[in-house]
Amino acid sequence: MRATPPIRSNQKRSHAARPVPFMATAAFVALVAIAGCSRGPAPAEDEAEVIRTDPAGPSVTISVDQEVAPVPAWEAPEVAVDDDDVEALKARAGEALEAGDLFESDEDSIPIYLALKAHVPDDAEVAEGLDAALAALVAQGDEALGEIDDVPERLQQAHRIGMVASSVAPESDAVQAYLQRLDTADQASRADRLGEQALEAGRIDTGKDAAVGHFRHALELRPGDARALQGWLPRRVR
Repeated sequence: MRATPPIRSNQKRSHAARPVPFMATAAFVALVAIAGCSRGPAPAEDEAEVIRTDPAGPSVTISVDQEVAPVPAWEAPEVAVDDDDVEALKARAGEALEAGDLFESDEDSIPIYLALKAHVPDDAEVAEGLDAALAALVAQGDEALGEIDDVPERLQQAHRIGMVASSVAPESDAVQAYLQRLDTADQASRADRLGEQALEAGRIDTGKDAAVGHFRHALELRPGDARALQGWLPRRVR
């Protein structure tokens, strides 16, 4: 089986991580301690629009105020295949996979492998190539999720990748696991936003909709979440 290629981001990566203030750890400890006494409730299910398919399909939460714009359904670009060019298309798909070009155009690996699979469904090399391309796609999605503390807009790309992955292999365990990680990131982002809104309204650590409870929830979902730590720190350290 072909080795998974180096991961290529579809957007420019941040070259310098946004620093978390040096008192972030202390602030987190204080945040958890206060939250233990004044816990705000986890966001209610009816406060978010949840897009769900059948139990085996994707489950992706979109925040009520649409922080992440809805991602359109993905359709594979059409790739013409005939018996004479199967081998050439295999080579082209492999080159695109190695380059990290996965789904944007008819020159990319996943559309080519899907077209080949439809034309030669029993070809083991095509099946292996498609599996490798799907693994690379999930890896690109995880890379995007890993960058959202520094570049929040990468969450949008993570959603695009989730749409492609769920279109290609909705029953794949790897895809389902990725969609769950994406859903967790969405929930943490929403908790961050609710915490920021509570801070602006002066609801810091008392009441059912206090900032502390929302930031605590974000940190439970994504330990070390920079937005939760930095949202709390300016009000905690003066």
